[in-house]
Amino acid sequence: MSENQGTPSRAERILVYAVAGIIGISVLSFISVLIASVLGLERSAFTSGMWPLITAISYVGLPTGFLLIIILMIMGIIRRRSQDPSGSNKPSAASHTNNNRKNNNSKNGSREG
Repeated sequence: MSENQGTPSRAERILVYAVAGIIGISVLSFISVLIASVLGLERSAFTSGMWPLITAISYVGLPTGFLLIIILMIMGIIRRRSQDPSGSNKPSAASHTNNNRKNNNSKNGSREG
């Protein structure tokens, strides 16, 4: 990795805090449902009061946080590509490996023949 990767944009910073908050609240709500179950709260008690909301947060929060993490990764990739001074002129590692294989195969073929 290079040392100068640039600074994240304001949107990326907001997204990081949103991901942390959503996943944190979701994990806390999941733990609260587990603790309530262990302490003897019956299934019928989860249908009244704040429990339906707490349960919904634990069901929706983690997938939402996961999607936001994917969006954050895509934003970071786009930012790094736009800040890359060499552009797309650099060959990828996969194309470099394929070229080496082709060269080795041609050398091996000439030795056998």
